[in-house]
Amino acid sequence: MSGRDIRPKVTPPRDMLPLPVMLGVAGALGLGLFVWMQGQRKPPPKPQAQVMLSVPPPPLVLPVERTSVVAPHPVMLRRIAPPVPPPVAYMPPAVAFAPPAYAPPAPLRPAANRESALVIDNTAGMGAAVQGAKPEGSAPVDDTAHATLIRSRASTIPQGTIMAATLETPLNSDRPGLARAIISADVRGFDGTRVLIPRGSRLIGEFKADNSAGKRRVMVLWNRLIRPDGVAIRIASPASDAMGGAGIAGRVDTHAIEKIGSAVLQSALTLGVNVATAEVSRGGTAVYLGGAGQSLGQQLVPSVNRPATVKVSEGAVIAVLVAHDLDFAGTPGGR
Repeated sequence: MSGRDIRPKVTPPRDMLPLPVMLGVAGALGLGLFVWMQGQRKPPPKPQAQVMLSVPPPPLVLPVERTSVVAPHPVMLRRIAPPVPPPVAYMPPAVAFAPPAYAPPAPLRPAANRESALVIDNTAGMGAAVQGAKPEGSAPVDDTAHATLIRSRASTIPQGTIMAATLETPLNSDRPGLARAIISADVRGFDGTRVLIPRGSRLIGEFKADNSAGKRRVMVLWNRLIRPDGVAIRIASPASDAMGGAGIAGRVDTHAIEKIGSAVLQSALTLGVNVATAEVSRGGTAVYLGGAGQSLGQQLVPSVNRPATVKVSEGAVIAVLVAHDLDFAGTPGGR
């Protein structure tokens, strides 16, 4: 009994495939099953449409009808007769008329409606003048001033407008001549919408010597105005001061010293001539040289009645008083 093996007998396991191989085989089987099932689910193939290519028919050729050529009709040339010459018109001979017989003029007869002389009616209170005798029912003369309307107000500078300017040339009343000035401010039309005379426009005028006593101004008449854009207009307006007064005020030279010296020299010459005349008379010979002495003194001495000289320097501020309406219609518009 002691030699018997009492241990349990265990059957050793059989040799099997490794686990990874088994997993790979199972996966391959599953994949094949999935592919087979997908193949069973595909729809049956659609029948392919048969495309029939149509061949275009051959072009249709129509038979051309042959027309017979018709010969043109012969043209008949007609002979044109020459134009008939115009008839010759003969002028009748001139008839000599005898001059009319002289008739003596008829005697003048006084006109029935001849106006009488000027009659002053002193009974009217104001000494009314009546030209001839008129019937009582005659209508009075209409001297009423009628109003007019300025049509192109935007392009018209009305009469009485004062334009500011600056003198460019000096003035001397002893040497009259031409003068020039320049507009220093824009001048607008009647309604103020357009600038008709822009700043920088040039004035051309002339001035003359004024020999009146007590003068203190130079009278200038501006004849022409030229704008910077080339538009020119004749204005015929006088120069004035800033307030519209006539003339341009300047520096006055009365020549007082020259007048006093001339008067003294003339008096001395006259006195010398008179003294010489008196001495000759005492010697027994009477020689009268009074008138000749005075004439000689006036010729040798400058004139005492020399008028005053008015000088205006360049750059003086002046103005122009527009004497009549200036119409700029049809010229280029300003600002």
